[in-house]
Amino acid sequence: MEQIKSYFCVGSISKQGTQAFQYSVQSVKDLAIIIDHFEKYPLITQKRADYEIFKQVFYLISRKEHLTLPGLQEIVAIKASMN
Repeated sequence: MEQIKSYFCVGSISKQGTQAFQYSVQSVKDLAIIIDHFEKYPLITQKRADYEIFKQVFYLISRKEHLTLPGLQEIVAIKASMN
């Protein structure tokens, strides 16, 4: 995880329980760096479909559409379609 954090130069690592760790990115700006990476180097697993759905939500939030009722409803509908 340290290598991932070092590669992207964003995010943080936190301990979750006694044996698990979590890498997280908090800001939309930092998340854009991760999104750009996966646009250049696409996933080739089943997770790609979930990533594409996640990316839709990211773009809605980056355009501040989540601040409107229709935008929020769209995000809820998208979330319902994820695994």
